[in-house]
Amino acid sequence: MKTKEELELIFELKTHIESRAFQELVMKPLFEEIAGIKGAYDCQTLAELRTIKGRKQGLEFLIKLLKQKEVDIKNLKYELETSEEGQ
Repeated sequence: MKTKEELELIFELKTHIESRAFQELVMKPLFEEIAGIKGAYDCQTLAELRTIKGRKQGLEFLIKLLKQKEVDIKNLKYELETSEEGQ
């Protein structure tokens, strides 16, 4: 994918992520779910701990992925600027 097209696509995604609907209907419940997951010391078995840990890691991965888009935008902008200067 060309850098300019990829940048436009990520900007579109960023707009959706920052929208009120996404924040209230996706992110808020996501953070509430993470906060509601019980701690390791509350688990009765290793299987329960493994399930809870996996679930929490999955939710945290999703949040990390969404936050990474801001970094991707900066990197793509820099890449575009440097490629335009070289021409």
